[in-house]
Amino acid sequence: MTLYHLAQVNIATAKYDLSDARMADFMDALDHINALAESAPGFVWRFIAGNGNATSLRAFENDRTIYNASVWTGISALQDYAFHSQHTSYLRRRGEWFEKSKNYSAIWWVPAGHQPTVEESKQALVALANFGPTPRAFTFSKLFSPPDTRLNVGSGTIFEDQIGYCRAVRLGNSIEVAGTTAVDVSGAVIGANDPAEQTRFVLKKIERALIQAGASLADVVRTRMFVTDISHWRIIGDVHGEFFRDIKPVATMVEVSRLIDPALLVEIEVSALISDSP
Repeated sequence: MTLYHLAQVNIATAKYDLSDARMADFMDALDHINALAESAPGFVWRFIAGNGNATSLRAFENDRTIYNASVWTGISALQDYAFHSQHTSYLRRRGEWFEKSKNYSAIWWVPAGHQPTVEESKQALVALANFGPTPRAFTFSKLFSPPDTRLNVGSGTIFEDQIGYCRAVRLGNSIEVAGTTAVDVSGAVIGANDPAEQTRFVLKKIERALIQAGASLADVVRTRMFVTDISHWRIIGDVHGEFFRDIKPVATMVEVSRLIDPALLVEIEVSALISDSP
């Protein structure tokens, strides 16, 4: 049984009003393009607005920005339609009708049967623009497997290869993030003698790993905090609250005798679980 399908979003800002004669070739072709998609092998679903296509939706500040979203059975199905069908001839003419844009398209995996919302599509575009290709949102130039296969996320430190571990592992909808300390990629300790700064650095580092794994802090269900001085519990807890006050995962804080470097005051690991309904 197929657990995941491939969603895509494509936005474009027209050079002219959609009623302008210079947009006529594009507007006249919409029904044909949509029919091509719906009859293509691997097509699952497309967003339809009140006029039968997506051009009547005004989801962005610029009224000339149009929105298109669809779902396919997999990468090859979408590639075949986009680049190896009659659709390609219209794709080549994109520059005649639309402004140039760097981040106008994104693809990502969704549970089979899920229909992406406009807001979800916007979030995919933002994630791609901010973090580059990750399992949350990517492009054909860097593909990611469906989340029912194992994904290892590294953070670039020299210790990962030496010791044989990675920052996070995703398997299916479950993500485990390794014990994380306030150490940068060069091994330097950040925020020495400052438990608040170390905690904040650690949680931001964990957040980046979750995003690379296709998740977010909102998916965290458990945090485990190991501290070298339990009297810092309130300082560390307050920073934890900055990140998780509205999410409220299960949390544990315990005192340990020491961490790998005497300057380290806190180490945190998290577990996350991605819902089947994004």
